[in-house]
Amino acid sequence: MFFSFALLVLLTTREVDVEKWWGFRELAANGISPSSLAFYLPLSRGWEFMAGAILSLYHFRQEVQSRRVWVAASWSFVAISLFSIGLWRIHNLTSAEGLSATHMDAFSILLIVSATVLIIHSGHSNSPVSKFLGSEPLVYLGDLSYGIYLWHWPIWVVLGKIYGHSVGTTSFAIILTLLLSAAQFKFFEQPIRDGQKLSGQSALRFVGIFAVVAVLAGLATPSASTAIGRRVFGTEPSQFAVHIVDQKCPRGTVRIGNAQGCLFDTPAKKGLVILVGDSTAKSISDGFVKSANDLHFDALVLFTPGCAFQALNSPFTPYCDDFRRNVWRAIRLLKPDLVVVSNLSPIYVDEIGIPGVGSDQSKEIWGTQTRLMFEKIWSLNSRALLVQPVPQFSNDIRCDVGLFNPTIGSEEKSVVAAKTQSINDIEIASISSSQRRISIANFSKVFCDEVKCSLVVDGVLAYEDPSHLSAAGSLIVATTLRDAMAVLLP
Repeated sequence: MFFSFALLVLLTTREVDVEKWWGFRELAANGISPSSLAFYLPLSRGWEFMAGAILSLYHFRQEVQSRRVWVAASWSFVAISLFSIGLWRIHNLTSAEGLSATHMDAFSILLIVSATVLIIHSGHSNSPVSKFLGSEPLVYLGDLSYGIYLWHWPIWVVLGKIYGHSVGTTSFAIILTLLLSAAQFKFFEQPIRDGQKLSGQSALRFVGIFAVVAVLAGLATPSASTAIGRRVFGTEPSQFAVHIVDQKCPRGTVRIGNAQGCLFDTPAKKGLVILVGDSTAKSISDGFVKSANDLHFDALVLFTPGCAFQALNSPFTPYCDDFRRNVWRAIRLLKPDLVVVSNLSPIYVDEIGIPGVGSDQSKEIWGTQTRLMFEKIWSLNSRALLVQPVPQFSNDIRCDVGLFNPTIGSEEKSVVAAKTQSINDIEIASISSSQRRISIANFSKVFCDEVKCSLVVDGVLAYEDPSHLSAAGSLIVATTLRDAMAVLLP
């Protein structure tokens, strides 16, 4: 129990240190923070189950219930206070600090679990709390609790994806969950509790049928997903995230430390253009390679997901220092005519941030680091192009679109633009102060009109997720990217 709670505390209070550990770096690079891991990991949640088990064993051994009503009432008051403080703290963390719903705060969870234990404990006495918790409706709700636990999530997810999370959908989901839970309790759980055991042959038949259905469902899922993807999107879901940099190198591979990538050359060979950055660099790689080759320049892409490319010793994503150091070595050695930088800047400023630093200050620091990065590139006698993030959407084709909900809706431009406008302006201001010739590529006009923004351009699905372009989307922005590169290239 203590090990489980200690793991929760470690993952939620020492995130920056944990992200540097072997095994956690890859998770962090794919957007899985230690706190989010603590939310799903059974080892970090096991102490909650053990707290209930210990309380159950304690009351199981008690033969006489306490008749001190004032003691039970006091415990109840303390429990309600702890529960209220825990909820208030979680609300502040998720709203004021913009943390996700899966962010775990060890202190808040401790308060709420402690409050639950005290409430249950105070109910085991001759008190109003005991009478309330022992009322027939609450006892029956407790009987259904396991079924509610099993049924509520799939019902909520399926109905929400098809019909949205409206008041009507939520009400229907609650009613359906209660009905299925009641049926499960009556026809499955209650007979077992009453000692109505299955015969050996019947039990074996039941387990066998369940196993066969589970295996067949598991085998059919990949094929079903592929078929649904082809019907809805015209291609397999697995192909959305496959870019030119994921395929076999047509020529040679450039490797400098942990910075490596394919060299996409062209017969004319005017020079070399390098694209550097994080996962956004990968997502525009198809359009970048086409643009560079169309301009008769060789192309090289160096990227690592989750690692912002900035100046050395940048306070953002410090676990990526080795990658940044090797990319700078590549720039010095290869002497490219142009360095194209593409980072998913909002995630580093608004979500990951810098420990102990507020959002506004993080934006200022990001702007300073962007200026230092460009000055460093210029000092190495290379030109520099800043590619700002593509419009960031709320809709996610991976889970918001499917066989029963095949429509990909547009979103309000004001809402989409608000996710990147602030940091885009800061980046522009930071590098515009230089006397150097600069170029900035922004793709907002490709996906947005005056009112709406869309994931689909001319009937082509351009995104693989809310923040990254698919290979087809990358080619859609190739013309805009090529024009921005042509301004700087000889």
